[in-house]
Amino acid sequence: MGFSDVLKLYLNKTQSTAKELSAASGISASALSRYRSGKRIPNQEQIEKLICGFVKLASEKKTELDEAIIRNAFSEFTEKPKFDYNAIIKNLNTAIEALDISVSGLSRALSFDSSYLSRIRTGQRKPADLDKFLIETAGYIARTNSPLAIAGLIGQHAEELVPVDRCALKLCSWLNSKTISQRDYLGEFLYQLDAFNIKTYMSNNHFPEAAYAQESEILSLPKYYYGFDEMKKGELDFFMTVASSGDNGTVFMCNSIPMEALTSDAAYMRAWMQSIAMMIMNGADIHMIHDVDRPPDEMMLGLMSWIPLYMTGKVTSFYLNDSSNRIYCHTDYVSDNAVLYGECIRGYHNEGKYCLTQNETDLAYYKKRVQRLFSKAKPLMKTYRTEDKDAFFCFEDSEALSGGTRFNILSSLPIYTLPKDVLEDMLENNSSGEKDKKDIRNYMFRQREMTEAILENGTICDEVYVLSEEEFEKEPVYLSLCGMFSEKGLKYTYPDYLRYLAATMQFAEDYVGYNLHTDAVHIFRNIQIQINAGKWVIVSKNNAPVIHFVIKHPKMIRAFEDFCRLAADS
Repeated sequence: MGFSDVLKLYLNKTQSTAKELSAASGISASALSRYRSGKRIPNQEQIEKLICGFVKLASEKKTELDEAIIRNAFSEFTEKPKFDYNAIIKNLNTAIEALDISVSGLSRALSFDSSYLSRIRTGQRKPADLDKFLIETAGYIARTNSPLAIAGLIGQHAEELVPVDRCALKLCSWLNSKTISQRDYLGEFLYQLDAFNIKTYMSNNHFPEAAYAQESEILSLPKYYYGFDEMKKGELDFFMTVASSGDNGTVFMCNSIPMEALTSDAAYMRAWMQSIAMMIMNGADIHMIHDVDRPPDEMMLGLMSWIPLYMTGKVTSFYLNDSSNRIYCHTDYVSDNAVLYGECIRGYHNEGKYCLTQNETDLAYYKKRVQRLFSKAKPLMKTYRTEDKDAFFCFEDSEALSGGTRFNILSSLPIYTLPKDVLEDMLENNSSGEKDKKDIRNYMFRQREMTEAILENGTICDEVYVLSEEEFEKEPVYLSLCGMFSEKGLKYTYPDYLRYLAATMQFAEDYVGYNLHTDAVHIFRNIQIQINAGKWVIVSKNNAPVIHFVIKHPKMIRAFEDFCRLAADS
């Protein structure tokens, strides 16, 4: 039970009114009202007053309750915490960043000046009443964030964080604990991408199952859907209507329902993936607006579910720069011949209403609506496949001139430090044809020139993992050629690897602005990550298929920068 539950229980057990408890405890009626509603949790001094008030009322009303029973009932809330101030500050900053908490809003809730709270966050100041600071901070976070978001932060189940006062208590404990390992959504996203193989995925009854799915039921349209579960059914009906009609145009999708509320239903997500796959296999292109006005972790959770679809090259993602509406959740799915639209009040998804229709007037209205909507959207993640390599090369060439502060996590040593003699040995050992040899030589030369241009105006830090001979022999090791959109790679020997490593270290000696870290924490075999601080991130897949994702959204860039900073600091 939460504090408010215990409070209400003992009002009943002592047969007392709130007014009587207020008089007996000396706590104002307004404060007591907030404690009863769960909007506030009393500090230790106030709890002691309430206990004394209940003891007094129990005696006056001649109940069977004594002080020991009452104190035991409130014991969960009266244990004095032992403060670890460094842990509190570290966890507070983690919460603010993970939940995207308004620092100005928190300052107002604490009656602090924003600059004073900033000094607390950096350890320059310490609150006079740390107990009160913890309680009020936890209460603000609990009131202004969903249980789902907080559950991911503190490692609890969402149902354990209801009502608000129980959530605040658990947040209090978490804030004062040794920092708990958080779920690393970005790390999960990258490791999932590293392991993803589209051929394996398609052979594991994902896309084939969609291709041979039974014909969808013939729907009588328009059809209305009420509540969250029916909304999910409406989504699947829309996808199947588009797929079965042979609609091979562009399908526009925007849904601001929280992603965690959808991904928690595994059966639905599987059907959802198969249904979208059917649309893609029938020739449709997907233009999707992702809701990025949410904590970075929840945003990454949404992107994880889209990985297989991004690999098809048929999905283009967008975001809205100004999505300040926090009252309504909207659903707008529009194809050439079907529309699913609807809305609900945020947080009350089970009370929404949705409609699937093919009415010509509705189609005309919603086609224009999504045109206007997407005209305000910006690309979230630009995808480059083999057919887009010229455009990708143009992007690389233009960005090389901008310099910047670069940080790369590489699955193999960088191509631009490869000595020519080692390259020639590798080309011979891999029995490469003359055209392939020429293309690879040109690619290496181009990468070297670009790197030197970058270093004229900026810096590069490459993070790699140095393999022992035993590790090297466990699996074949390849030089990545993903930058030239080749899945082949070049296999090399351990002596070649050592010569290559020595040349890379020499490169670091010769070029001012180039740094090499050889103790990478995150070890990827099939992806490379390039970051130009504050400007963009490139995530490159080496194989199955070769693909490059260029990310420019500020929140995602910060998430990648934090990910790499933690790796460098470890």
